[in-house]
Amino acid sequence: MGIERKTSKLEQRRCERFKVNVAVTVHQSEGGKASSWHGQGTNISDGGMQLFISKAFSVGQLITVEIRLPYHRKALKLRAVVRNRLSFNYGIEFINPSERDREAIVQNCRVLALLK
Repeated sequence: MGIERKTSKLEQRRCERFKVNVAVTVHQSEGGKASSWHGQGTNISDGGMQLFISKAFSVGQLITVEIRLPYHRKALKLRAVVRNRLSFNYGIEFINPSERDREAIVQNCRVLALLK
């Protein structure tokens, strides 16, 4: 008989998350009309990030998020899907970022890991 081991939320994550405080702009089209909302990114990993934004998005909804990373000169504009929601806090997963954008995110995560 084996011992069942429970895994913590952190162990279940594919990517380590790092605290950040960055401005984000979320773009979305509803009924053919483009809209934008401003919020905060509160943590990031190479696979996604957590956002605080005062707009009701649904889990599974596709959005475009524009972020300016702390250790990167240009803003990134990334497609993402809302994976979870608690009030106005959202966990999003980046969808197929370009190689350049992915490298910028990975480099920022490396710097944030050194600053931990």
